[in-house]
Amino acid sequence: MKNKKIMKNKFAIIALSASLLSSFSAQAQETGKDGNENFAAHKSEIISNLSREKSIIDVEISCINAASKTIDAKACHDQKRASMDALKKERDAARDKNMLERKGKLQDRINKIDERKAKKDEIKSAQ
Repeated sequence: MKNKKIMKNKFAIIALSASLLSSFSAQAQETGKDGNENFAAHKSEIISNLSREKSIIDVEISCINAASKTIDAKACHDQKRASMDALKKERDAARDKNMLERKGKLQDRINKIDERKAKKDEIKSAQ
């Protein structure tokens, strides 16, 4: 009796290990071998964001150079702050969109795992 339980536990561990290995393998194929398949797009996005920040700062520098009073310089700073806040809101919206997409993909994977588990449970109960 004890040997049967040990064998069932060993089989369960082997099955779980195989399942985990196949999911890791699928994930590796999805992300690429070196994980750099999205690097070019990400790099482009970073450069674009930095260029936008630089242009906002360049506008502020020009504005401050043209300012003749403290109140004018303060207006330049307020304009820069508003522009940077708008840029931050755009980035936050893009991040939230990406998070939702990733969450959806993960939920799909969870659903597939649940379906496989249900099939295995069905087969077990049929035996």
